[in-house]
Formats: sequence, C-alpha cells, structure tokens
Amino acid sequence: MWRKKQRRSAPEPARRESNLDFVFENPLDGLLWQSDAIALLESRNSTDKRYTKHCPTSYCRYDFLYQKRTNFFTTLTKLDLRPACSRSNPCAAFAHAGRHEEECANQRAARQNSVPQKLVEEIVDNWLENSRLKYFLFVDAFAGYGSVTRAVNQHADAGRIHVVSNDLFRNSIDFDCSMKDCLEVLKTLGFAQMQADTPTLRLEEVAVLFWLSVPCTTYGPQGRGYHRSNGKKISALAKKHDAMNLELAKYLYLEL
Repeated sequence: MWRKKQRRSAPEPARRESNLDFVFENPLDGLLWQSDAIALLESRNSTDKRYTKHCPTSYCRYDFLYQKRTNFFTTLTKLDLRPACSRSNPCAAFAHAGRHEEECANQRAARQNSVPQKLVEEIVDNWLENSRLKYFLFVDAFAGYGSVTRAVNQHADAGRIHVVSNDLFRNSIDFDCSMKDCLEVLKTLGFAQMQADTPTLRLEEVAVLFWLSVPCTTYGPQGRGYHRSNGKKISALAKKHDAMNLELAKYLYLEL
C-alpha cells in the first residue's frame, strides 16, 4: 500500500564558529536597519548558516516607565527578547491604562540614552551561556552615558567578564569610532589588559562581544526628517554616520 512520505522539517541553520559577536542598538522605527552597513552584515546569512538576526523589543518590557521601541541586530542568534510593545501586543502598563506612565521625549538626556539593566543582563546571559569559551571580553564602543558598561559591571557574572569602554580614552585622546580599525584598537587594548593578569592567554581563547550603540541622531524618528528628508540630499552628519557604520560593518564582516 502506497503511503505518503512525511515531510521532514529543515534542520536549524548551523552556528558559525567565530569567537566574535556584536550587538547593534538603535530605534526600532529608525532607518539604520535599511542602511548599507546592516545590509552588508545580513548578506553573511546563507541557507546553511545563520550569522545574524534582529531582536526588536521595548524598554517598557524591562521596567522602564516609557516605551522606547528598540532593535538589537546581533550575531547572538539564540537570543529572544521580550516583544516590542504595540497596540496589538501591549506591555502590562499600556494594557492596563491605555498609555505609558512617562514619555521618552520628556526624559533627561542621560535617562533617555540609557539601556535598562535587565535588558543588558538578558543579552549578556545569552552570550555567556552559548559560548564555548571561558574568557570574555566586552567592548562598549559607544559608551555614551555609561549605562551598558555599568550594567555589565553589575552583572552576576561580572567577575568572568573584562570590560573595555570608549570612556577610557576620553581624558587622553579623542577616540573617534569613525576611524578605520577602531574596533580592532579597542579589542587589542582589552586583550592586552587581560594578558596582564593571564600572560599565557591567547586571543582565540577569548569570546569577544562588541556592543555598538551607534548614534541615532540621523536615523531615529526625531532626527531623520531633517537629516534624511525625502527628495533632498542627506545632511553632512548623515553621510558621516553612514560612512562610520559601513566601516564598522566591513570590519565585522571580515571577522565573522
């Protein structure tokens, strides 16, 4: 008797073997995700390997009183964040009151540009849990107001993680992340500091995570109308941001 063959589900794409990971962070409803930089990194995905994924969420899902819909584009392909808040899928506060208690635009700059500690911890947990290595280097390339570095330093496993931040340079030189090979410089600095404690340590024994909270001034909903308005040339600052992010993406592309 003829029997219909059962269709086998496709195997999950294999994970790459690189010891380098990254997280790009920017507004979910912004234009960074349509940039050449992100397109270049997305092109590393193929039918047999998955290198990157988008993880949209909202700060209100992580105990902030305002929404701030945000996207994390990352090589941590097993990461699943709480879904972005929306009218069809609201957070608890919005579902209860029909609004958020506070507005992002009304926050002070330091608060407005801070990432919730619980959100950083969830991403770091995923990085640690899915690494095959025992040494960890966290590179906060755009330190901003320092919320990400603080969250990593307060993480339950902070003793396992060496953190290098762009803030280390600000009192001595003007370290510009648009400079060629800036990520290599930060990685080399962090690794040298780790070797001071463990002289026999080799770079291939270290899991590296670049956290890239790149400027959203020209990409986000509030600024793109001026910097990237339809039918007009983009601003000089927007061109600078595009060039910087593409340079970062080229470096990461070759390291994946």
